[in-house]
Amino acid sequence: MTWLLLCALGTTALLIIRIPVFMIGFAVGFGIMLMWLFKRPAILAVWIFLSAASFIPVIHQPPAAAPGNYEICEIKPHYCLAQKQGSKILLYGINSPNYHDVYHVSHVEKFSSLKNIGLFNFEEYLKKQGIEYAARCTDRDLVHSSRSLKSRVYSVLSRNPYYRAHLYGIYDENTSALTPSLGLAVIGFLSLFEYGLMRIVSRRTAQWCTLVLAILSGCLFVFTNSLVRWITFKMGRIFFKEWDRSVSFGVFLFLFLCPLAAGDFAFLLPLCLRLLYRLVTDPSKRILYTRMCLFLFQCMYFHSINWVLFLFFPILRSVQGGLLCIAWLFPVETLWQHLLSCLPMIQTHYVPGLLFYLVFVAWLLTRKKSLIFCLLLMPFFETTLDPFFHVYMLDIGQGDCTLLVEPHKKSAVMIDCGQSLYRDNVETIIVPFLRSRQIDHLDALILTHDDYDHSGGAEELCQNIPVDHVITDSYQKIPVRYPFYSLLPDRSVHDENSKSIVSYFSYDDMQYLWTGDADTGVEEQIIKTYDLDVDVLKLGHHGSDTASSYDFLDRTRPILGLVSVGAHNRYDHPSSSVIGRCHDLGIHVLETKDVGMIHIQSFYHFTFFTTATRIFGIISPR
Repeated sequence: MTWLLLCALGTTALLIIRIPVFMIGFAVGFGIMLMWLFKRPAILAVWIFLSAASFIPVIHQPPAAAPGNYEICEIKPHYCLAQKQGSKILLYGINSPNYHDVYHVSHVEKFSSLKNIGLFNFEEYLKKQGIEYAARCTDRDLVHSSRSLKSRVYSVLSRNPYYRAHLYGIYDENTSALTPSLGLAVIGFLSLFEYGLMRIVSRRTAQWCTLVLAILSGCLFVFTNSLVRWITFKMGRIFFKEWDRSVSFGVFLFLFLCPLAAGDFAFLLPLCLRLLYRLVTDPSKRILYTRMCLFLFQCMYFHSINWVLFLFFPILRSVQGGLLCIAWLFPVETLWQHLLSCLPMIQTHYVPGLLFYLVFVAWLLTRKKSLIFCLLLMPFFETTLDPFFHVYMLDIGQGDCTLLVEPHKKSAVMIDCGQSLYRDNVETIIVPFLRSRQIDHLDALILTHDDYDHSGGAEELCQNIPVDHVITDSYQKIPVRYPFYSLLPDRSVHDENSKSIVSYFSYDDMQYLWTGDADTGVEEQIIKTYDLDVDVLKLGHHGSDTASSYDFLDRTRPILGLVSVGAHNRYDHPSSSVIGRCHDLGIHVLETKDVGMIHIQSFYHFTFFTTATRIFGIISPR
C-alpha cells in the first residue's frame, strides 16, 4: 500500500474511534508506523494535519435546536428529519410528510431512546447524523406545502412499496432492512446502466454518464451513505488511473462529505471488498476472503447472518438493480419477499463474543483455513462454549426485566417481563434480545408481582419462547443448580408491591439481591430475618422512596446499586433521597435511563460490568 492510501485508512479509523483519548493514542502510534515505513517527515506532517482535521467533527457540538419553522429534508419509517439554518431535528406525528414541506415546531426536547446491547440504538444512530433534539408535530402544523420537483416525484413513487424501500429507505416491518441499507437496488441499477452503456459508447463516457445519473438520483430521491460512497469512489476511478490513488481520493472525499458516517456499514463493507479485490490476486482466495468479509460485517453490524447475502451477494446486487427497473410495472416487492421466504435458513441471530474476535485475529495472523471453519461455526456454538455467568438488566423503560444465564447456557432465568403502554416490550426488545443471545427457551420466568410493568408481558413471552416454569409464588423452587432463594415466603403484606418475590442468588462469590417493588416494611423484615452479604442490589420499586431505606442499605452495603427506570417517567423515579443515601454509603448507582442496559459478567473470582453506553467497571467482592 502507498502512504496516501494508508493515511486514508488511518483517517477512517480515527473517525470510527470517536473517543478523543483513544484517537490521540491511535494517531501517535500510526504516525510512528508511517515514519518507520517511509522515513519521510513530509508524510508525517500530512498525517498530523489529517489527524487534527479528524477531531473537528468529533468535538463539534451541533447547535441547540429552537422552536420555529422546519423544512423536511428526509423521510423515514414513522418519522422524518427536518432542518432550519443548519440545525436538524427529528419530527414525528406527521401522517403524510413530503420533501421540503415546512412545519411549525412549538417545542423541542432532547431526544433519548432505549439502549440495549446487541439491539439497534436509535439515539446513537441519530447522534452520528448530528441530531440530538426531537419534536412532535401534526398535519395542522403545516406552514407551507412544497411543490418542488423532488416532492412531486416522491408523491408518485412512494405509492410503490419497492421504490419506497429502495429509493427512499422507507420500509415496513416485513421488508428486510439489509438490502436497503446497502443500497443494493440503486447501486445494482447504476452498475447495469454503466455496463449497458459501455456497449454503445467508450468506457470513460459511460462512467461520466453514470456519475451524472447517480448525482441526479440523489437530488431527486435521497443521498444515502451508500450512494454518496458510490459517487465518491466513481469519481476517484474517473480522475485517477492508479487504483490506490483512486481509492484514497474516494475515501477522503466521502469522509469530507460525511465524516460521521466513517463507521457506516454501507461505506466500510464496499471499501474492504474493494481493497480485497486489489490486494488478493488469487481468484479462489479472493472469493473466500470476500465471503469472510461479508460474514464478519453482518455479525458486527446486524448481529445476524443473512446466508442469502453471504452466498449470493454479487447476484443479489444485479437482481435488485433489475427489479428496480420493472418495479413500476409489477409488484416485485411481493415477489422478492416470497422468494426469500422460500429459501431455507435465511438468517442466524448471533452477537460476536470475545472468542469470535480472538479466532478472527488468529486467522489474520496465521491465515489457516481451519480457523475459517471455526469462525463459520461460531454462530452455532459460541454461546454454548461461553464460560461466563451473565446478568442482563434490560432497558425496557419504566419496568423490570432481568435475564440470568449460566456458563455454557446451562440455564436461563428471567426475573420479570414488564410491558409498556407506549410499545410492545416483548416484541421489540425482549424476544429480539433473547434471539440475539441464542436463548431458545427459559428454565424459569419469575414474576415478582402482578403489576403491568413487571408481569404484563408474561403471556406474550410464553407464546414466543418455551418457558419451563413460571414462578409466581415464593414457595416455588427455582430450577437451577446454583444458590437461588426466594426470601420471606411468610411475611406480612398490605398491598401488591409488598407481595413481591425477593430473589437472592449467588455465583462466582458474588451475591445478588432483587427485591421487585417491595417496600421498606418488607426490607425491615428481611434485615431482621437474614444476615445477608450483598454485592449487587437492584434498588426496590425503581428507586422510589417507598423502598431502599437507609437502614436496609446500611445493613446490606452493596457495592453496586441498579435502577431499572424510564426517562422522564411521571413518577419522578428514582427518588433523589434514595440516590443521596446510596452516595452517602459509598454505593455506586447505575440507572438504565442514563446508561441503558447493564450487563454483569463473572468468571470465578473476576466480575465486571458493561453498559449500553460503553461504561466499564470491575466489581471486587468484599
